[in-house]
Amino acid sequence: MTESDPMKNSAPDLVNDKFLHLYAENQGKLYGYILSLCPNRFDADDIMQDTVSVMWRKFNDYQAGTDFIAWAITIAKFTILNFRRKQKKGHIHFDEDVLNYLKDKSKRLIIDIDSRVINGGVKLYHLAEQ
Repeated sequence: MTESDPMKNSAPDLVNDKFLHLYAENQGKLYGYILSLCPNRFDADDIMQDTVSVMWRKFNDYQAGTDFIAWAITIAKFTILNFRRKQKKGHIHFDEDVLNYLKDKSKRLIIDIDSRVINGGVKLYHLAEQ
């Protein structure tokens, strides 16, 4: 911030009020931006929360009188990129042959479990009759 920035020497309550006012005015636009890049609403909510947290911590870096939504969207963009980077680390990507093998294997396993349940039920029925 520059020395002429009125927020630099503002009392904490005034700074908090200014942040909340600017955020309230722009919340819909910011969330719309995040949703446009992350259509999963649950992920978008997490990204929005992380974005607002960063905005709150870095609000002293915001220069009063500049475009608040542009500043917020820049933070959101980096938050989304970070989120996607974390998502990629947590996923294992299989090629189509492996996926087909797993699908066939799981079908056979389900059929086997079904037959055990049915046969087990028959055995229990016969035991109950005795």
